[in-house]
Amino acid sequence: MHPVIEAFPRRRLRVRARGSIRAILLMIAGMLLFGGFLAMLAAEVLPDLRNDFLVRDSAQPTALVALKEGSCRSRLALVQDCTLTLSWRDKDGSHIRTLHYLFVEAHLGRWGVRPMADPARLELVTTDLGLERLTNRTLTLAGVGVITLLLVAGALRGMWNTLREARRLRGLNRQELVPVSALFEHGALGQWQVRGTDGASYRWPVRRKDRPFILDAANARVLALAPSAGGPAFPLDARLARVDLNADERRRILAAAPDASI
Repeated sequence: MHPVIEAFPRRRLRVRARGSIRAILLMIAGMLLFGGFLAMLAAEVLPDLRNDFLVRDSAQPTALVALKEGSCRSRLALVQDCTLTLSWRDKDGSHIRTLHYLFVEAHLGRWGVRPMADPARLELVTTDLGLERLTNRTLTLAGVGVITLLLVAGALRGMWNTLREARRLRGLNRQELVPVSALFEHGALGQWQVRGTDGASYRWPVRRKDRPFILDAANARVLALAPSAGGPAFPLDARLARVDLNADERRRILAAAPDASI
C-alpha cells in the first residue's frame, strides 16, 4: 500500500464542493452579460441592416439628406463600429435618424460617406458606406451572434458541470469513502478525468490553478477518494483542500507524499 494511503485516518471521510455557489453566480453573470450584448446588437444593428436590404436596389444619392455627424471605432483592429446621424426635411418637417454599422475591414483612413435614399421611401435613409458593405455587415452580425451564443452555451455547460459535481459529491458523502490510487487520464480546460478502481472514468470540474495529488508520476497515478464498495473516484488536489482533514492529519499525509508532479 502506498505510504500516502497508509497515512490517511481510519474514519469516515467527506469531500466538499469548492466555490460552487461562486462559480454558478459568475456563470449567470456571464450569461446575462453576453445575452445583454446580443440584445443590444439586435436592437441597434439589425433594424438598419433590415432597412438597407429593403432599399438596396432602389436607393440613390440624394441632396435632400445631410450627414450631421459620424464616427467609427476600430475594435480588435478589424471590427469597425460606426455611428452616423442623418438629417432631412420633408413636408412633415425635420427628421433625424441615427444609423449603426458593424463590419469587418482594415481601417486605413477616413471613409467618405454619401447619403442615399429611395425617393419613394425617404424615411429609410441610408449611406453608401452601409450599402457597399451590406454582405459584410450581415456576415459580421451573424458571426458575432454565433460567438455570443457559443459563450452562453459554454457558461450553461459549466454551470451544469458544477451542479453535476455537487450531486456526485452528495452521493459520495452518503457512503464510506476510502483513499485509492486512480489513473489520471486527462486534465485540461478546468476538468480532470480519472479512472477509478471500478474501471470506469469520471470527469470532474476543477479550478485551473489546482494540481492533482501525485502518487506515482511515472504511471500517472493520483490520490482519490472512492466508496469502499466501488464507484466514482474523486481526485484530490495537492493541498488536500477538498477533504475534511484536520491539521495533524493533513501534515502526516503530506509528509508521506512523493516529490513529483504530472
